[in-house]
Amino acid sequence: MRRPCKTGLLRRATSSYQAGNLDEVQKLYERILKAEPRNAEAKRLLSVTHFHLGLSRLATDRDAGIKTLESAIALQPTFSDARFASCIAELAPRLRR
Repeated sequence: MRRPCKTGLLRRATSSYQAGNLDEVQKLYERILKAEPRNAEAKRLLSVTHFHLGLSRLATDRDAGIKTLESAIALQPTFSDARFASCIAELAPRLRR
């Protein structure tokens, strides 16, 4: 069986995200990271997905998102999008109080 290319998976993940299917989005980013564990962008996008799942479900998803962001930053320390998202993820629970 032929594996879909990363670009195809990213497009599917984007479409699923826009449709609000976060569980599918998470699976797609995890597939990308299984093939490319050092893909910092996929880690950042997965962390955003975890964060959104955490808002709607459990804090553990938000915590997983923060850990994934930290991993993306470790791979690419100058990754400003990941650094910004990490700050937002840390602050969001405090803002809802």
